Amino acid sequence: MSARTKLSSAAPDAYKTTLALSEQAERAALEAGIDPLTVELVRIRASQLNGCGFCLRMHV
Repeated sequence: MSARTKLSSAAPDAYKTTLALSEQAERAALEAGIDPLTVELVRIRASQLNGCGFCLRMHV
C-alpha cells in the first residue's frame, strides 16, 4: 500500500483555495440556519461520494 499524499504539501495553492471555499460554504450554511452537525455530515458524505480518503479521514 502506498503512503497518502499530503495535499497541503503537494499542491499548496489548490489546497488553500479548496480550504477557503469550504470555509465560505460553512459560513453560508450557518448563516442560513443549517445546524453545524448537519454541515459536518454533508462534508462526510461528500467525501464518501468523491472517494476522497484524505477528506473523509479529516472529517471523522
